Amino acid sequence: MARRLQAQQLTLSRHIAELELQLGVPLFKRTGRAVTPTFTGLAIAEAARQVEGGASELTRILAKSRGATTNTASQRPGWACSIRFGG
Repeated sequence: MARRLQAQQLTLSRHIAELELQLGVPLFKRTGRAVTPTFTGLAIAEAARQVEGGASELTRILAKSRGATTNTASQRPGWACSIRFGG
């Protein structure tokens, strides 16, 4: 994994250990030389992928909006925008 992330193994291991300490849960189960993600680690990875996808979508929307020639929101008095995150 370290090679794929272009990081040194020791550095990656240290960052993962620090993250596990901050979160208070193990992200990987270590047995000898084998390392497998825990259920929590898999759930966090999936949530991170969703956040990353949402951030990419927001970036795409902003780029598209910046390329628009008119801004319909500013043409409507009293127009307000709200974004709700979560359930």
